[in-house]
Amino acid sequence: VSHSVHLPGFFATQAPDELVQLEKDLAIFVEAKQIYDQARFIDETGMERVRVDFADGRAKLVAQDKLQNKGSRYFFTDTMKLDQGEIFVSPFDLNIEGGQIETPYKPMIRLATPLFDPSGQRRGITILNYYGNDIFSRLNTAQDNNVAFIELLNRDGFWLKSKQPGREWGFMLGKKATFATEHPDIWQRMQSEPDGQVMSDSVLWTWSRIHPLQNGLRSAVGSHLPAAPSAAAMSAADYHWIAVSQVQSGIDAPSQLAMASRYALLWSVALLLAWIVSWAI
Repeated sequence: VSHSVHLPGFFATQAPDELVQLEKDLAIFVEAKQIYDQARFIDETGMERVRVDFADGRAKLVAQDKLQNKGSRYFFTDTMKLDQGEIFVSPFDLNIEGGQIETPYKPMIRLATPLFDPSGQRRGITILNYYGNDIFSRLNTAQDNNVAFIELLNRDGFWLKSKQPGREWGFMLGKKATFATEHPDIWQRMQSEPDGQVMSDSVLWTWSRIHPLQNGLRSAVGSHLPAAPSAAAMSAADYHWIAVSQVQSGIDAPSQLAMASRYALLWSVALLLAWIVSWAI
């Protein structure tokens, strides 16, 4: 929508027919891509002016009386600070509707860019919601049935995907437990070694850090609250997840072949997830 021929006309006239054309543009785009849960044009006040949801293989326009003001959400305020052509990529978190976390949970990564009129004035943002369950389904497909479950952590050690679902999205739900609090020694190794493998108490830990953003993209730490700003900006280099697996072993020294195969799997999964997000952007 940032390149729609109907945007300059709408900015100049606020004509309803230009808005209708924008709706059609977004609907065509969403149906063609089939990877975005939502596509929106949000004006400079934070009000959704056009929203298209993707469900059951079809693009569905949201009625004007159902549109919401997103002016207090971190992704809006952070995107409005960017220069023309820059792209904001949100942290991987849960969708919020009407001030509440949507249930069933909808994991999201939001891709947004600011909009400017011909005079250079900021007029809002366009934003796409990439449905994160696509990442998890591909993660499940990539896992070898012969190795342990692969968990996915965010940069702070909270579980995005866990073999214990009750631990997932703790940072959104006010939970304090993290991988760092449960396994502090392993977490310290993860911070100093982006990719690694270690035996600890007869458990083989294998991990790989995932950097899905290209240099130049912008992000922030985000917020789990519907009306709170990001605490800090974040560079593409700082934006990362960690794929980790653990294998309980009855012996202290598993074969080098087994260790190498598990490490290779984690590395392959890390590359796959990084490619998926880069492709979506």
